[in-house]
Amino acid sequence: MKGALYGTTEFGGTYDNGTVFSVNPNTGAETVLHSFGSGADGEYPIASLIDVKGTLYGTTEEGGTVWRRHGVLISA
Repeated sequence: MKGALYGTTEFGGTYDNGTVFSVNPNTGAETVLHSFGSGADGEYPIASLIDVKGTLYGTTEEGGTVWRRHGVLISA
């Protein structure tokens, strides 16, 4: 995680289904780490990310492989 700030957007990204992003606090540079797409990878992340031993975890409101309505657990 090395000093960067991480977050999610509910909308935006390539398919307007949300993103996971990082911000360098020294430069303000933003980087999109993941743009949610087809639904199998999740859609509309709405919760904060948590850091567990260097891996970020979060959830999405929708998406997944069963009717795309149940959301998924994400990791980055």
